[in-house]
Amino acid sequence: LKACFGPKAGRTPYHSLFGLVPSVLPFLAMGSSVVHSGVTLLSQSSGLGAVFRVLVMSVLLSAAFSITGIRLPVPEAVEELALVSILLAFECMLMTPQKGFAPLEFASALGAAVPRLLRGDARAARWNPGGSCRQKQLGTKARAPADEFAAAGACGFHDGAARAGSGDAMATQLGLEVQLHIKSGNLRMAEAAMLRFDNGGMLPKVTTYGALISAYAKAGKVDGAERWLKRLESVQASVGCPNAICLNIVISACAKSGDVDKAEKWLNKMPQFGLEADAMSYNAVIDACARSAEVQRAEAWLETMLSKGVPPNVVTLSSLLHACALAHDCLRAESWFEAMSKADRFAVPLEPNAICYNAVIHACCRAGDLARAEHWLTSMGDHGLTPDSVSYGTLIHAYGSKRDPLRAAHWLQEMRRATGGVTDSQRYCYNVVVQGLAQLGQPDQAARWLAIMEGDGVEVTSATRNALLGAQAKSTGARACA
Repeated sequence: LKACFGPKAGRTPYHSLFGLVPSVLPFLAMGSSVVHSGVTLLSQSSGLGAVFRVLVMSVLLSAAFSITGIRLPVPEAVEELALVSILLAFECMLMTPQKGFAPLEFASALGAAVPRLLRGDARAARWNPGGSCRQKQLGTKARAPADEFAAAGACGFHDGAARAGSGDAMATQLGLEVQLHIKSGNLRMAEAAMLRFDNGGMLPKVTTYGALISAYAKAGKVDGAERWLKRLESVQASVGCPNAICLNIVISACAKSGDVDKAEKWLNKMPQFGLEADAMSYNAVIDACARSAEVQRAEAWLETMLSKGVPPNVVTLSSLLHACALAHDCLRAESWFEAMSKADRFAVPLEPNAICYNAVIHACCRAGDLARAEHWLTSMGDHGLTPDSVSYGTLIHAYGSKRDPLRAAHWLQEMRRATGGVTDSQRYCYNVVVQGLAQLGQPDQAARWLAIMEGDGVEVTSATRNALLGAQAKSTGARACA
């Protein structure tokens, strides 16, 4: 300090103060980098970032309440309620796409921009409140939004180096940024980047639109996928049309959410994008109908598929069979199953797989015709297919519902012999048998199957153990009375 502020000829305290700047700059750059990394971690929507964010916020809020409690004592219940409320509000704010100024994006961009400013590149990072991309300079005209917007910035920070590149290069850079956010599972930040670019008067590439639409659809967020697909539909004349895979993913997401109307809407809109529906498109709509047990609606789409010259596949027929099963229509399921191998019904005969057989078995069980279900399970082996745990489990569960634990025990034994044992995920098969035998008044048989269950390493539920104990108690009481 003496060297910097000591009296020297021709120097003022201000000159001496600026002598400290070179030694302080590395620490400022390091601090800004830490801020940038910390905010990036805190803004993640899942994984370590969410846990770290909650811990940091909890520590800071607890410290604030402790300091406040010295002067203004507050009951502990109020502190806990306030802590939970603030954390919940903060998480809701992070999950909601923000318009305009966003504190996390501002802090992240500030941390990324400060090192460039410290290197002397004053134009490298500009802050433009509100996210506007219009540059105001004295003596010069406002530049076009395409020259001012840079995808590397956030919430109004624009990289001056990006101005030298073309709009196409900036769109490519945006695509990389969106892909990084999608891979990290942060769709909110990906959408914020798209909105920044879009609000700046430029259009992202069609592949970037497709990536964000597909990410929302795969995450089961149909509203987000539809929102960006509608946006792409409004600008398709400028950026191009999505491919069939993108539309099929959206249709499939609608099907999984059980919204048949939306699935049909996007299938009917495919010609507007210059696309032709393929087998995957029709399969998704038929699957949506199957999930709602609308057999006639699924059959109508199959007929449309055939009239358009699109050959169905095994997935198409398995979805249709699943619709028949949910509708408890065993005869219709068998009719479609038999039609698979006929060349006069389809251009190419289809070879049914285990999923198709399981759907027919399920349909027979739902209809209450367990003899037909046993017939189809047995016929699987006659056609070179091995019944799996789903095949046996469906039949065992049906016999349990019919209160026939002896027949359920028979098929459980067949299941253990065919599949080499029952995993813990199929423990309901054991529970059906043990509980059914206990309710039937056969505690010895129930105890034997309980021992087999434990020997196979399957967890015994409390309901199953209590059912056996109750049966044994009744049997002991009956013997005592006799």
